[in-house]
Amino acid sequence: MLALAVVVPLAAFGSASVYVIAFQHRQAIVRTVQQTAEAAMASVERELADHVGDAEVLAALADTDLHRGGPFERQTEKVMQVRGGRWMNVVIATRDGQIYNHHSTVNGLPLPPARFAALDAQVMEDGRTHVSGVRARNDRYPEPYITIRVPIRPASGPVTHLLVVVVRAWQVSLAARAAAPPEGWRVGITDPDGIIAGRATAADPNDALVGVRSVLPNDTPEGEVVPIVAPDGQRLYAGTARSRLYAGWAANVGVPMAALDGPLAATRYSVAVGGLVAVSLAMALGVMLVRAYAREATTERLEASLREKETLLREVYHRVKNNLQIVDSLVGFQASRLDDPQARDALADLRRRVHTLGLVHQQLMQSKDLATFDVRPFLDELCANVALSSGADERGIRVAVEAEPLRANLDFAVPLGLLVTELVTNALKHGFPDGHAGAVSVSLLTRPVDTVVLAVADNGNAGGGHAGGGDPLQAPGGVGSRIAKALVAQLEGRMDVVQDKGTRVTVTLPHPEAA
Repeated sequence: MLALAVVVPLAAFGSASVYVIAFQHRQAIVRTVQQTAEAAMASVERELADHVGDAEVLAALADTDLHRGGPFERQTEKVMQVRGGRWMNVVIATRDGQIYNHHSTVNGLPLPPARFAALDAQVMEDGRTHVSGVRARNDRYPEPYITIRVPIRPASGPVTHLLVVVVRAWQVSLAARAAAPPEGWRVGITDPDGIIAGRATAADPNDALVGVRSVLPNDTPEGEVVPIVAPDGQRLYAGTARSRLYAGWAANVGVPMAALDGPLAATRYSVAVGGLVAVSLAMALGVMLVRAYAREATTERLEASLREKETLLREVYHRVKNNLQIVDSLVGFQASRLDDPQARDALADLRRRVHTLGLVHQQLMQSKDLATFDVRPFLDELCANVALSSGADERGIRVAVEAEPLRANLDFAVPLGLLVTELVTNALKHGFPDGHAGAVSVSLLTRPVDTVVLAVADNGNAGGGHAGGGDPLQAPGGVGSRIAKALVAQLEGRMDVVQDKGTRVTVTLPHPEAA
């Protein structure tokens, strides 16, 4: 009886402990699978939205003048360069077939017949943007792809033209991979027909499973994990998350059963043995396990949250940079249609300022801490772009940059970059009249008393002052003058201008770390 009085409570405690831990273990797995699926779906939604946005901007600029080298084709080339090879083709179609095909135009080929004429007609009838499911590779495209159809809206009347963008399905696999699933887990993205459009573990764009129907049923409820057998025979626990933006698209996550059942069985055995040894030891061990599990889970959640925030911040910087590139293209497109030289010059100045803002966000996106970056390579690239856009090399003007190591954040780098842009542009524009050659030097040096000294000097116009008499920076009505002085004030600095065998502008600023 005494033995039973001891063994029965111990056995009951061990069984209860096993049940509780098994239940918590399964719930943790379900949450982790769902969170991974949602993260993958969000990554794919961002990727698709990025392509849809660019396609709609291009459709808004579509011109009926589609001859070789025309405005629409030049804009198409710029956008495809920005997309970095992620777009395979751009097509304009009517109800009667294609009237423009970028791939055919570039390669001197005749226009091919439309393959999805009924879908083209339906999109023109509905007037809404359409994202297709994955298409298999064929004689036109060497790898799987998806299409984005955007109606080209006329000023009045029904839609008669349609812009079609062919996007590599490989971008879906890369977006799924960006969700950073745990090692050994499988993440697949399916289209509205249940066909696999991308996989996080895909080795190349022609992955054998892309274009194959998923084994996970389309009606699998979100928030649940079900057992499935993969095409390679591996048994998995799988869950799904459906897109809220693109109807029918879903992210499916599969976890090998062995990775979950093995640790769970070991946990049951350990707890049972501990309960049979002693209640006190089992309780102590249980408390230690719960605390260790809680600490590990908390640490993983914090690390996952930090990675997600870093990913989102990089995505913000990337989107801002891409949007600024589109703004730059739009301004350049508008400038090419103007006949007034002063208006074109004003838009060229605006493009240089927009490029400066985009360069700052590119540097932040590439930095390790996403908050600061070294201004030396930033100034090198910035001044090279200003010199190129101003035709310095053709005029025989050399632009040299000397900068000491200095890390700056967004609040310091943006006004500094814009200030350098204004000063270098001012020197190149006004310092060398009548085609004189010369040099412009840019230096950024730190001083012991928590200050930074920016100097922009030119050796042009040795007669004193810039073209037209006097220094344009001192002209109260000039746009560049007002911008430069406002930027110096924003940086809480002081600007001095000296004219002696050229012009030298010196700006003394508080050190960004001291500020």
